Amino acid sequence: MIRIVNPSGRALDLFANTTIPVERNLPLISDNDKLVQDVSYQSKAPLTENNKIFIQNGHLVETKNSFYELTDIRVYDEGESFYSGNLRYKIADGQIQFTLKVNLGAVAAYMKTVKLSEAYFVDAETPITSTPAIEAYMKQTALNPLSYPAVHFPVFNPAWHEVEEGPLWNNVMNSWDIETEQFDSGDFTENNIIVPFFRLTYIIKQVFKILGFEAEGSFFESDYYNRLCLFTRVPGLGNKSKPSNGYMPDMFIGDFLKQVRERLKLNYDVDLMAKKVYIESATDILSSRFYHDIRPYVNRIKEIDSPDKKGYSVTLKVDESDPAMNLGTSEVPNFNPEYTLNIGDGETQVNLDIGTLRATIQEAGYSFPLCQQRMRTDLSVELTSWQLRLLYYKGMYDVPGGGTFPEAEPVELTLADADFYRFLNDGKPVKIQASIPPGLLSKMRPHHKILFRSAEGNEILAIPTQISFNHTNNRTELIETIIEAKTVAISADTAVTIQKTPDILAQKGTMTYKVYFDPERDFITEFKLMRYVDSEETFDSTTIKVPTDKNGVGGDIGFMYQTNAGDGYYSGTEFRVYGLTPSSLVYQGRKYPFLSGPGYVYVIPVASTGYDPSPVWVIF
Repeated sequence: MIRIVNPSGRALDLFANTTIPVERNLPLISDNDKLVQDVSYQSKAPLTENNKIFIQNGHLVETKNSFYELTDIRVYDEGESFYSGNLRYKIADGQIQFTLKVNLGAVAAYMKTVKLSEAYFVDAETPITSTPAIEAYMKQTALNPLSYPAVHFPVFNPAWHEVEEGPLWNNVMNSWDIETEQFDSGDFTENNIIVPFFRLTYIIKQVFKILGFEAEGSFFESDYYNRLCLFTRVPGLGNKSKPSNGYMPDMFIGDFLKQVRERLKLNYDVDLMAKKVYIESATDILSSRFYHDIRPYVNRIKEIDSPDKKGYSVTLKVDESDPAMNLGTSEVPNFNPEYTLNIGDGETQVNLDIGTLRATIQEAGYSFPLCQQRMRTDLSVELTSWQLRLLYYKGMYDVPGGGTFPEAEPVELTLADADFYRFLNDGKPVKIQASIPPGLLSKMRPHHKILFRSAEGNEILAIPTQISFNHTNNRTELIETIIEAKTVAISADTAVTIQKTPDILAQKGTMTYKVYFDPERDFITEFKLMRYVDSEETFDSTTIKVPTDKNGVGGDIGFMYQTNAGDGYYSGTEFRVYGLTPSSLVYQGRKYPFLSGPGYVYVIPVASTGYDPSPVWVIF
């Protein structure tokens, strides 16, 4: 039996046939706009004398508008606490029509209207007034990064100032002297720049704090996650300080949480009663040994489907406002992602909103991040929003020959990022009908594994993607529940690779190409055009997965680039395609048919009469 209780302990009178449907989803798998597992639920209640008190006499015209949304409402079923939230209501046809906004849904509107840069984090530190003191403080953040909200480490950025590069400007943000093992603030002159890079875990905690929650979970216990830092385009104030939100871009906090969740595959489990949110990564969820045993309560397995097996192709969004991210040349730019994580066939393309920087490697063996972006050095610079990008602070690098260096590196895709996509690809979808005690059901969360027994008697672990049931106004020992889940594969057999997009050097021989094909008609998922010349130079090519339309518009751009040394003077260019048979190739405005060769088809175009930047176009 459902009970809806206000902070004073008064329960809302309900109709005898009241039914409130509940649907809990796993946001990691469901709609990207669903940040947490619970949304809102609607129902009606009679306008009894008890309920008039419950709604603070909201049936009267004179009642204040603020009374029409009640906070800290708690929902129980058979005495078990399920969730709490806000109850918004109106009076219609002599009844109370209400909506329960549970857990994070209670503050959903706030997340959509408040920006990260506006959510004032009261965390500004005591101003440090001397040059030695600020430099010592910066060093302490590098030596003990987990003890501070932000870390200071060098980033090479020759474009941070508006003046052309020259001898007076220090092109390294947070300049570090290896010999003295100290930061060089330049006495806070305009020729130097100090930039604090705030730790992601700290900012997430601050965001949930202003939402009224304390953030906990295994995510905050990870040394790796605690060393992830947010790149900012706002420098420090020299020997002054400001709160951390002053270094954040103008983006809604809801969008911030979604982008972080998608990039790192995090699950936000919100408990409004305890005012806490528990955050775990998909990797921790999949490797966890904890599960709910529902074997005694399963009535039947309604559906079993085959795994998706469609594969994923995952990339990071590239910040095209940063010339350092250009893998091509100034004449032929290439802002394609540097790495692609391929899971299986790579049919589903995923481009994650949070990117990273590139790195420059020094002869001494250490590296530091590289960018070419203007910083907001004063309020006259119109710079309030930028793409979120992550950096990983490794720690103090021991430089051969003496000295140390605070080393940070880009956060690129790794094989560890494939765990979640492998689960999606290899997990078998099942639908389970069960009758579950309220005490157990109230504890079940979509990210908690369940253990059930198959029809053949095998014990199976699965992760629910959706848990659906009804709260009713009748006493019951068991609640009828439908669970949609994906099985956790004991061994994932889907292949995983990381493909690197090569740097395209500024040289005469670099060429681009496009291709038109119909994936369904031609049974093609990717394409590669190769280039050969009569001289000693050799070439390789990047792969295209997205074709143009019939008119050559859109699609990926592929690159044919030189892989060895040469003088850059070529003769006798030949284009080849292996394993496929396109019909023609367009080069410098002329159309050529493909000819048959030993194991390939080829085109030898007429010798070039000049430079043409247009891509070669292959047609199927």
